[in-house]
Amino acid sequence: DQLVSRPENMMHALNRPLSTVSAGGSVMNKHRNSRVDGPVSINGQRRTPRVCVVSSAVLGVASVRRVRCGAVPSGSADSALDEMPMKQQRSSREKQSRRAKHACRAREHFRHVSRSIPPLEPNPDQYDEQLAAKVNEVNELLADHLARGQVKLGVVASDPLHHRHKFRSSLYRISDSSWAFKVLDPETKLPVPAFQSRYASVKINDMMHRLLQALDACSDLREHLIKVELLSNSDEEGLVCLSYGQPREDSFIEQFVYPLFASLGAVGLVLRSKKQRCVLGEGRLVQWHKSQDKRFPQFLVENAFSQHNLAVNSRMIGWVTEQIGMAGEADEKKRDLLELCCGNGNFTLPLSGNFRHVLAIERDKVAIRNAKHCAELAAVGNISYIRMTVEELVQALGRTRIFRRLEEAGVDLEALDFGTAFVNPPRAGLHPCELSLLADMDRVVYVSCSPRKLAKDLQRMPDHHVVAATLFDQFPFTSHAEVGVLLERKSSCAAQASPVADSKEKK
Repeated sequence: DQLVSRPENMMHALNRPLSTVSAGGSVMNKHRNSRVDGPVSINGQRRTPRVCVVSSAVLGVASVRRVRCGAVPSGSADSALDEMPMKQQRSSREKQSRRAKHACRAREHFRHVSRSIPPLEPNPDQYDEQLAAKVNEVNELLADHLARGQVKLGVVASDPLHHRHKFRSSLYRISDSSWAFKVLDPETKLPVPAFQSRYASVKINDMMHRLLQALDACSDLREHLIKVELLSNSDEEGLVCLSYGQPREDSFIEQFVYPLFASLGAVGLVLRSKKQRCVLGEGRLVQWHKSQDKRFPQFLVENAFSQHNLAVNSRMIGWVTEQIGMAGEADEKKRDLLELCCGNGNFTLPLSGNFRHVLAIERDKVAIRNAKHCAELAAVGNISYIRMTVEELVQALGRTRIFRRLEEAGVDLEALDFGTAFVNPPRAGLHPCELSLLADMDRVVYVSCSPRKLAKDLQRMPDHHVVAATLFDQFPFTSHAEVGVLLERKSSCAAQASPVADSKEKK
């Protein structure tokens, strides 16, 4: 009633920190239980309230909520923008564009998460059936590319149970003295309690049980605890990470965290909060992979990307190394390898033995630091890890920009001879800059976590064709699939085949 009877307060409220309640085209004042439906008259103009705008001065209350607000004339959504200055209009449209892109990414992420949620109670007897359906889907997506080279899709299966070596969750309150981990139900998409996970490794299930017992018995450990992350390696070593919303004092760590660490049976416990990281024991796990009769380390740390299925990941490393070794033979050891999106060096170290030098780039600071430590631990000296984006690498190769980080690492781009490239991009696929770099490569090994994006990227690489392809089932009982393909440049293939044709003609 105050909004309609005193429109000057309404206009004054448009530019203040506000409290709002909005639904449809209605204005509701929750403090006075008054409601205005439909358009309202403000200074002689009929306007439809897009969001209820109530000033603290109008309501006479101290506590208000700040939200986005505004009102537009009825029947014209853009007339409010037309009344603004040009600079303000441009800024407003840019904000709307950013919100639309953010909403689109959020919807895509939700669809991916919804497709990747496994059933709560998996049936191992149905694994072969769901794997066959996954293989058929990938064959349909890559049918044109596989048929051109007469390539048959290989399949690497996984253990149906206890194959994941990473578990992230928050707490689910059942009662004051009973807590569980929160997981999503794939049918309802709603959180449900879970005490164990049939997908997680045996070591992670043991740490889940011990941690829940400690949290049930101590309310101080549960206070402000927002996330739990559990890691394990193939040697049955475990790492626990507890993330709190507020910093923890030293007295809290001594009184509660040290006894908790002693009871979990883990090699390390990491306590994180804002501007705080406390490590008890080991702050990381080391996973060793064997390739070409050598063992290479990989660091598993909290809040960082790593492969969940370590057994399938080891098979994937072996396949990539084998494909590059078969394709390159001895001549590739005289040339160099370019790796984009190298991460923590999961593939870099095993591939380094096939090339003279490896240039690996990654934009994540933590991943680059871990990759350098792994190279030092493995005593591999022909790898240059550089923290930079693909756009920056294109600028460096084109000599349009000089990067001090390349000079400090002793990298001379003019002396490098790239004949092979390896890419393992995120779910979004390859960037146009990456495609421009790969266009000049004789061989490309592409490991994709999204077969749909892989099919689109292959269409944008007309100068290459598929020579080998394999599906890796990293996440059983989900629609997620990793696909690796070996691509060769058509001109290089023709050059390799010409001597054989000449010998046949002579015979």
